[in-house]
Amino acid sequence: MQLIARRLLDLAVVALALLCLVLAGDAVFRGGAGAGILGDRAIVPALIVAVLVLPLAAATAARAHLAVTFLSDRMATSDRARLVLLGHAVGLVALLVLIAAAIGGLAGVLAGGRAGLPGDAALTLLAVGLLAMALRLAGMLAQDRRTLRDTGTITDEHGQEAI
Repeated sequence: MQLIARRLLDLAVVALALLCLVLAGDAVFRGGAGAGILGDRAIVPALIVAVLVLPLAAATAARAHLAVTFLSDRMATSDRARLVLLGHAVGLVALLVLIAAAIGGLAGVLAGGRAGLPGDAALTLLAVGLLAMALRLAGMLAQDRRTLRDTGTITDEHGQEAI
């Protein structure tokens, strides 16, 4: 799973580089020739989606999301562990709703017979990024639940307490 998350992060870096090239090229062409890059208004949103969504899977894999813990720090370790599991479950439900919307958008594109436009790539990248994140979150939920049952706490892949 780490390899998949790493590849998604690599794709996001490539998308960011392409986004910079398209925006800079468009500015140069508009200033010099009076006309921008053809299709930039369709390409830029696709690249922005890739830059924003794909790293979420890597952040989930690394347990690197922001957490506000001023209340949970006062709780017992087992209660904090249950809150982590609840967070995984709520996040998974939210992701499933977003995945369904992205897949519905893709289905509408395919049914309309206009597949192949740059915006379709954005929907595809959105669905893939969200799906990868959901799979990782589901795996973390199962693993953390099993670890909590066996040890009474939640640890990361390095054996450090994750709560």
